[in-house]
Amino acid sequence: EINAAAKPRIETRHGVMHYYADGALGQSAGIEAIDAAVEQARSTASVTMIVHEIGHLAALGMFVLRAADAGMLAFLTQST
Repeated sequence: EINAAAKPRIETRHGVMHYYADGALGQSAGIEAIDAAVEQARSTASVTMIVHEIGHLAALGMFVLRAADAGMLAFLTQST
């Protein structure tokens, strides 16, 4: 179920970023998540992020392209 008043948050545990979307729309929360991962990747060799509690992301290629435009490589999968 989509949460129109979602308050996403990011936690890092054991070197893994966890983005909790709080039921946010996938397209908007996905942009915030990929941007956070790209920013983290600027200071580390690689980033693993797991996104939780998110609506359907739709076209995953849009997020990969966003990372590529920032000079990064991204690999995304989604379980539906």
